[in-house]
Amino acid sequence: STFQGLLDMRRAAEAFVPPAKVTLQVQCGHVFFELTCALEASGSIHTSPVESVRTSPNMPARASLTYGSHMGSEFASPMQSRKLMLPEGLIFVVADDDEIPRIMSEELIDAAKGHTFLSAVLGENRNEVRSLPAYVAKLAESQGDQKVVVLLDENLEYEGGSLKGTDVCRTLREDFSFRGLIFIQSCDDDAEDQQKYIAAGADACLSKGLKSLAAKLRKMTITYHEKFSPQLTWSGEPLWSR
Repeated sequence: STFQGLLDMRRAAEAFVPPAKVTLQVQCGHVFFELTCALEASGSIHTSPVESVRTSPNMPARASLTYGSHMGSEFASPMQSRKLMLPEGLIFVVADDDEIPRIMSEELIDAAKGHTFLSAVLGENRNEVRSLPAYVAKLAESQGDQKVVVLLDENLEYEGGSLKGTDVCRTLREDFSFRGLIFIQSCDDDAEDQQKYIAAGADACLSKGLKSLAAKLRKMTITYHEKFSPQLTWSGEPLWSR
């Protein structure tokens, strides 16, 4: 069914002038087809059925539009149809008890063009995790909450005792009033687990089933803009075409 879906999408793409581009992404729990096309129109740009963006009268509009189609239990949100990007220079603070995810987190920070000097990948020992809330609060005070992104492994196992990412999340929200992005990273990512993470104050679950950097960055980008820029206004050209 996946190959048939890809074939159908490619046939649809060939009907566009110029032909559209089709990409296939295999993510945790679903397959995502993405079709990107160039569209010129006068008066308005429509990304129906998701939304439309009005231009000024008699102004020709040009945009790169992306349409998504899922095969699976999850569906694309309106934000997923936009070509948004994470702001450069974000400060990432990561906690994981496993060395391999810590190495991958460093690659993620590089790929996101994060602030390499202030960002921190912690979790080699229990004390590093316990010191994380105070460090995040200090960063938020000096740089602003919106500049700081926290990624917490849910199950942090150490000889001195285990820690939960959700407990660290609650500490950040309740004791330090942190308002920046918090992701819980876990393989336990079903609907019930995700509700538990949200209830603890996390913005989203970054599933460890997302193997590619592109998939992780996509999820982080969507969550970032849904939190900090849910209303995108017309300013001469669509934000997602920049």
